[in-house]
Amino acid sequence: MPRMSDKDREEFKIAILEEISAGKVRRGIKQTELAQKCGIPNATFSYRVKHPGTFRIDELLAIANVLDISPARLCGRVT
Repeated sequence: MPRMSDKDREEFKIAILEEISAGKVRRGIKQTELAQKCGIPNATFSYRVKHPGTFRIDELLAIANVLDISPARLCGRVT
């Protein structure tokens, strides 16, 4: 499988953060509540938001589930 370019990697990280932010607004929840609903410790969630390339796949799936969006949308692959 080919590696992502640096540009694609940055776009991926930005997309995740934008979708998390928009999803929190849509659902009317704060980051701490989202972390709790996803089963991710708040400190870990905060770190991952600051370093979005560190989210694990299972965490991204949990976030997408709680925000009621597809994993593809969370990752910026759906317009």
